[in-house]
Amino acid sequence: MNIEDRLRKLIVKYVEREELLDNLSEDSVIKDALIIDSLDMIELIIDIETEFEIRIADNEVERLNTLSDIKKLINQKTKEGAA
Repeated sequence: MNIEDRLRKLIVKYVEREELLDNLSEDSVIKDALIIDSLDMIELIIDIETEFEIRIADNEVERLNTLSDIKKLINQKTKEGAA
């Protein structure tokens, strides 16, 4: 399973209407596109940290707005860990 598939599997837990997930693109602002609140976003970040075995600093969380942002950070963090 690739990063995007794993992310979507995590995100679906926080979406009230699953069809919103179908419309999520790389550049969609997650909180707006999925209609999730700040608490759900924090819980999603924790799930991402657990799933990908990474640590996301508070200053990095502030920059995670889109699916693309999250994927880039995961790629960066997992490559750093593998190096």
